[in-house]
Amino acid sequence: MSFVVTEHTASGADRGARTPRRAPWQPVAELVLIAAAVALIGGLGHRVLGAMFLSGTWWMLPVCASVGVLLADFSSGAVHWLGDSFLREDSAVVGPLLIAPFREHHRDPEGITRHGFLELHGNSCIPIVAVLGVAFSVGPDLASPGWLVAHTLLLFFA
Repeated sequence: MSFVVTEHTASGADRGARTPRRAPWQPVAELVLIAAAVALIGGLGHRVLGAMFLSGTWWMLPVCASVGVLLADFSSGAVHWLGDSFLREDSAVVGPLLIAPFREHHRDPEGITRHGFLELHGNSCIPIVAVLGVAFSVGPDLASPGWLVAHTLLLFFA
């Protein structure tokens, strides 16, 4: 696991292609995002599982888990398509920070094998932290079956 700020070089036909150099603050931001995502997922899991077992609706867990994972798979494919089709690498701020590293796999399919844990997973935690942050701030009554199902789906989606 590498926490070093690096500049990566592509292999094969695109040996000269390079991903943008990472700013010194990026690994710190990625670590914070990953830690926040883990904490929010753990907190939501604790709330949801506690409410399910207290209310006797634990039988919904496998159904919600299956649907949540399927929704995550579909949405990740949709986000991938949108990112590849409509967003630009040279757009201000978002381009060099999110889009260029996201599209690297097209120029250098093996590039992902040369990145550290933080670089691979930090950006993916941005939407997870945003959505789970909203879910925690709303704080619905998980005794309501509708809210319990929604939050259980969200848990497995995240």
